[in-house]
Amino acid sequence: ILSREERREARKRERQVELSRIRDRALLATFTTESDLVRTREDRIGMIDGLISRLDDRIRILSERLAIVDKRVQMQEKSLGDGGAQDSLYAEQQSIQRNIENAWSLIDSKAAERRDVADKFDDDLIRYRELKAERN
Repeated sequence: ILSREERREARKRERQVELSRIRDRALLATFTTESDLVRTREDRIGMIDGLISRLDDRIRILSERLAIVDKRVQMQEKSLGDGGAQDSLYAEQQSIQRNIENAWSLIDSKAAERRDVADKFDDDLIRYRELKAERN
């Protein structure tokens, strides 16, 4: 006779096996060929890469704008003393810096997402090959 904990563990294992079977059926139903899976992986990774590229362009543009604002602040401070530039310039400077930081943060997040997507598809490809080999 199994203890309560052993029964709980057995149910948990049964559930994991059932979820694995469901995932396997979904994998085979979703991708009819290995090339379908590879193409889908490349599409998903390509979308993430495109977003990272656009964010990188945004950072470049913002950095150029920040350099201009920094120069204007320096010019005004040179003639009016430290802290003498217009408040709106300091606010714009801080806003641009925040936007750059946010874009870098999003790039980091998307790079992690890209790794996760690539890993998941690599695992799916291995499992797909195993399932196809079992059927032949």
